[in-house]
Amino acid sequence: PQSFFGPYLRNLPFEFWGVPVFYSAPELRLMQDPSLVESTRDRCRFLAEFAERVLAPLHRTERDPFSGIAADVNAFGWGFASAASRALRHVEVGGSATNGL
Repeated sequence: PQSFFGPYLRNLPFEFWGVPVFYSAPELRLMQDPSLVESTRDRCRFLAEFAERVLAPLHRTERDPFSGIAADVNAFGWGFASAASRALRHVEVGGSATNGL
């Protein structure tokens, strides 16, 4: 479907290679920071549960936020990674640079 946001969405990366939620199980085991591994697993669990419990039941109903386009855990993960990758940016505030925090 046509969307006001279509041109913006088409310019977002197709894949996010360096985002841990897309790592395979063997790649996750290579991570050396236990807290990062745990938070990544928690985030993956959240994405999977939300996709299954919230998005899937809405698919092709009148409340479907995606107009009949399937939004599985991978699509939801991509959206999450897209938003997260744009959350912190280099901005100039009062003449000095900041990382957005």
